[in-house]
Amino acid sequence: MGTEMSDDPRQRRIWEQHGQTIMLFVITSALGFATKTLWDSNALQASLVVQIKYLTEQVSELRQTLNSSQQNNVSRSEFVVHEQRLQALERTNDRRR
Repeated sequence: MGTEMSDDPRQRRIWEQHGQTIMLFVITSALGFATKTLWDSNALQASLVVQIKYLTEQVSELRQTLNSSQQNNVSRSEFVVHEQRLQALERTNDRRR
């Protein structure tokens, strides 16, 4: 009796349709997963682009602040005169003790 069912063309078509339905479900699921992954990846990339833009602006501002600060610093050659004066005052102070 089991051989009669497997030889039946109608039964064979039903099993083939079930197999096709399962394959279609698997392929559709894989495409859905790939689409979701791609969507999430693009959203993450957009977020990273915004963060990089913000950090680039911050670095630019820090460079400007650093350049401004360095322009206000006294160079070693400019400080030599003041250093000599301080040393002379220290020597004078040491002699008074």
